[in-house]
Amino acid sequence: MFGLTTLVLSVLAVAPSINAIPYKDYDNDFLDPSYILSKNYSSTTAAAQQSVVEWADYLAAQGPWCE
Repeated sequence: MFGLTTLVLSVLAVAPSINAIPYKDYDNDFLDPSYILSKNYSSTTAAAQQSVVEWADYLAAQGPWCE
């Protein structure tokens, strides 16, 4: 019986620490499609835009559809 009591107390001691595990919840941020289609972007993002396009072109050329 001592073993069962010890087991139950151990489980009860650990249970509150399970709630201490952090949980990240990120907001879903959806852009208006008309903003994207208008292509009215700031010039400060030009380098990032070019980088995205270059990576997209590179990765698209690596796909199985290119063989």
